[in-house]
Amino acid sequence: MVRRHFIVEAGDRRWPPGIDRIEDLDSHMQSRGAILRTLPELRVDGSSSISVLIDNLEAGYWSGCWNLDTPTRSRAAIATRQWAKDEFGDLDKARPSADSSVWHAYEVP
Repeated sequence: MVRRHFIVEAGDRRWPPGIDRIEDLDSHMQSRGAILRTLPELRVDGSSSISVLIDNLEAGYWSGCWNLDTPTRSRAAIATRQWAKDEFGDLDKARPSADSSVWHAYEVP
């Protein structure tokens, strides 16, 4: 929710950038003769603060921010911090976080 808000504040309504569905990439690769393998899910559980998340967005660490220049990221971070403070309170509070990814491998003959 915080990442999405940041991107909207930056003026880029499209999230995430690029292909919207992995199935589209699967179809494209298979149409070119690739063999699809779905790899096991990778899951990371931990904790972090909303403040750190916004700092990382402002720094441009994620690919969704790569097309944004520094002034745009800074403006989006300021607006997102204010919104998040109103929405969640203490931005420095450690909160549980979980992230997971499922990767697809393509064997090209």
